[in-house]
Amino acid sequence: RYRDFVIITVSYDLKIASLNVNGLSSPVKRKRVLAKLRKDGLQVAFLQETHMSKQEHDQFKTLGYSNTFHSWCKNSRRRGVATLISNSLNFEFISEKADKEGRFIIIKGRIDNVVITFANIYVPPESDRKFKKMLFDTIISVREGILVCAGDWNAILNYSMDTTSFKKQKTGRSKDLNILIGEMDPLTDSLTYDINQIHKIFENYYQTLYTSSKPANESVITQYLAELDLPSLGLTQNEVLTAPIS
Repeated sequence: RYRDFVIITVSYDLKIASLNVNGLSSPVKRKRVLAKLRKDGLQVAFLQETHMSKQEHDQFKTLGYSNTFHSWCKNSRRRGVATLISNSLNFEFISEKADKEGRFIIIKGRIDNVVITFANIYVPPESDRKFKKMLFDTIISVREGILVCAGDWNAILNYSMDTTSFKKQKTGRSKDLNILIGEMDPLTDSLTYDINQIHKIFENYYQTLYTSSKPANESVITQYLAELDLPSLGLTQNEVLTAPIS
């Protein structure tokens, strides 16, 4: 099942999901995962623990995801993250920041001319606070525009929302993650992991994107258009364009 799932309103519904696949080296399993992504109409997928080589990750580019970005572990088939962006999405790539050990990939690009940063994270269980601090510092240093961060942190962020377990005592990993998020808040203006709030932020952003803070002044617009020296069709050109098609 998806670890995170959100539908974000741009000029259309943008569907993003995060999934720990626990290994995709099997072509059969890879095919099933891709079939699920297509069936659910996902345009951006964050995959963790792909356990694949660079060549295997690159195969996604021929399967409907030419904008595929990944980080893989060179010394073994452990870890691995991949961000798949569907060919149906008008995505313009800007830059990427990839971990050399298959733990994160951060992509920056434009959708509808709006800059968005996608951070796909996998935090192995043995990771210490030093790695998490480095990860947060990296995200802060490269992020631009809207930040969408998802993945598998191997920790429970919010015990009231993220687990059905009756054990509510936070582990060391959960405490570290919440402390780092608290430290990150002032640097990112605001940070939320609530799905409904994320959706509302995107909706409000795009509703006001092309809206002027001041009311339109018709006389100013009329004067501006009157002063424009626009090309016009001559009589002969007009007759050619309006002539019946034979």
